[in-house]
Amino acid sequence: MSNFTALKTWTKQLIRARLLPWLLESDLLLTRTVARQSMLGFLNAVSPVATNHKLIRIGGDGDGGYLVPDDLIGIKVCFSPGVSEVADFELALAALGIQCFLADYSVDVPPKQHPLFTFDKKFLGATDDDVFIRLETWLSRAPDNDNDMILQMDIEGAEYGVILNASDAMLARFRILVVEFHERCPN
Repeated sequence: MSNFTALKTWTKQLIRARLLPWLLESDLLLTRTVARQSMLGFLNAVSPVATNHKLIRIGGDGDGGYLVPDDLIGIKVCFSPGVSEVADFELALAALGIQCFLADYSVDVPPKQHPLFTFDKKFLGATDDDVFIRLETWLSRAPDNDNDMILQMDIEGAEYGVILNASDAMLARFRILVVEFHERCPN
């Protein structure tokens, strides 16, 4: 069995054994009803996918660094919620000329400054209010309604609600999705 096949098998087992039961029993806040089959379909589709692009690490060696397909040519915009105190990933993209939209309510300013950074003191979530912003609302800030973007999302458990409340068309605007899934939603 190849390393990729083993990783894919392990990921599916993890989703079925730990993530799926928790999601189905949790008090996950959703703004619309999500049918059980729709959620199961999403969870079954989440697994590693082989591409003809090698993976490259962008950002630091620890938190703030992510493996992405070496397919960044033409990407003009990155949306990156959950920056907290690390913006190594976003700095590396900005060095390539990619405009980065950052959001995190837990900090007053991004940890580093760059002319290509636009920061919102908001958490990404399922509502629009003083603390949260929906992905759809946030994407309206992209220049020229761009459809060749990257989403890098590390939002400590809130990623489930954001993804389940996003339309397929909205998610299709991203060529690359980098999502760090967490075992539990924050309390």
